[in-house]
Amino acid sequence: MLATANKNEFWATVKTLASDYRFAEKMKARVLPVFNDLVAEISFAHSARSWGITTQLLKGNLLQSAVDRINSISGKQLNVADISISILRDSIRLSHRLNEFLGEISATDITYHPRLKGYGFLNSCSPDILSTDTLIEVKTSAYGFRIEDFRQLFLYQFLAIQNGITLNRLVLVNPRLGFAMTMPALEYWERVTRKTYQRGLSEVAEYLVTT
Repeated sequence: MLATANKNEFWATVKTLASDYRFAEKMKARVLPVFNDLVAEISFAHSARSWGITTQLLKGNLLQSAVDRINSISGKQLNVADISISILRDSIRLSHRLNEFLGEISATDITYHPRLKGYGFLNSCSPDILSTDTLIEVKTSAYGFRIEDFRQLFLYQFLAIQNGITLNRLVLVNPRLGFAMTMPALEYWERVTRKTYQRGLSEVAEYLVTT
């Protein structure tokens, strides 16, 4: 279902299952696109801190850690000195928007970047946010959600299940666009795998350890 050949069918499934939620107007960025990832990284850590949560990024200097993480992931060579007032302002605005959304969906027992025990070749994955029975992935690009985002959501759902976490709701949210999509976890799983819940789990697990 998640293969390129089934793209149209997949989008039809998402359209049937997902509920769209507009919680803010599109945010006008004050910084160059090259700094978007850095803005997102800082904003995510700021959001976690506002909930009293310590993530790996918050250990030590927040700004230096954000720069180091972006450089590691993207190969860029940013420095803390590159972080302007505009970057900080955009980061804080994104953080406030994300927190507003989490409040509106009544998120509780929030965990940022929860570490999920790996499975097969998925041995180093962590979703953005877990909240009780809800898995939340945060995107901050200036574009809409892509099929890759829903594939990521599916794989994180699988890992959560394998780690003994019961999910009732899956969420993709973009605080920059002020837009989110929510889906019922069980129905999404069965629609994508085209199998019953248990049979789908078994076949995905088999695929991941033998591919």
